[in-house]
Amino acid sequence: MMKLETISAETIKPATPTPSELKTFKLSLLDQLAPPIYVPLILFYSNIDLYPNLENPKMDALLDFLPFDSNNVGLDEELAITAIQVNYFKCGSIAIGVCISHKIADRTTLVTFLSAWSRKAKATGEIIIPHLASTSIFPARDVNTAMPDDVITKEKIVTKRFIFNAQNLALLRAKISFANPTRYETVTSFIWKSAKAASRDSSSSMTAHAVNLRGRVSRRMHDNSLGNIWWFAVTTPMVTTEGERKVGGIHDCYVFSSWASFPFYEIDFGWGNPIWVYTTMCGILVSTESGDVIEAWVTLAEQHMAAFE
Repeated sequence: MMKLETISAETIKPATPTPSELKTFKLSLLDQLAPPIYVPLILFYSNIDLYPNLENPKMDALLDFLPFDSNNVGLDEELAITAIQVNYFKCGSIAIGVCISHKIADRTTLVTFLSAWSRKAKATGEIIIPHLASTSIFPARDVNTAMPDDVITKEKIVTKRFIFNAQNLALLRAKISFANPTRYETVTSFIWKSAKAASRDSSSSMTAHAVNLRGRVSRRMHDNSLGNIWWFAVTTPMVTTEGERKVGGIHDCYVFSSWASFPFYEIDFGWGNPIWVYTTMCGILVSTESGDVIEAWVTLAEQHMAAFE
């Protein structure tokens, strides 16, 4: 078992007093509906000398992403909005772990934040300016945001990684009836079918796919818009009876989210691109460094995982 030792810890606070009009950060409707969890990410870098970067960190980039009092965003004050951990390995490699509260950020916000920070650290590339406009498009409402008790299963679950290389994807695509399925459609269809078969449950199931709404809403939103700007697209099986098509009774829901098109492998703080990007969220599809392989992180009930494999 790997032994971990904490070297130091620091809390980052705004360098200047928070303006009175920004003392309280207004959540959008989608922020309100976001689950009270963290969006996690770990970036692995090989054989680097990190000390020069840590001795003079360029933290001013963070101020553009924290234009409000961090204790007034409707969150538990004991919880950090963003937590970053740097892990050193004896071989000279490091892993940077990042967790950002899902109440104020989605995966696009996370990659925007890390891209802006890395460009600032290198002093190269176009400076990324975040946009805070989601509350004007999705204004907050008086809604019940309590998470239902049955959302988090009480079953013992297992998460495993499955690799789909170019050859695997080509073979799966050949088995799909409609023309030119995307990599995402190919992998999620296969996982859905296999997971359902592993459950040995004859009832119908559905899938929910997290969709980035930037560029899809009626009012144009900037790609660097921060916050939760996503929602689920749901697919359900259709049952045909006597010439009529209708949705069958739903028992299970499989949730998917693709991070494959996001430039996580381009996050370079000055010592090169990461050699591996990893997240602990379930139902996630991540592209590898080469871009032609899909990693699928699948979470199922323990008794179903063996059959799924």
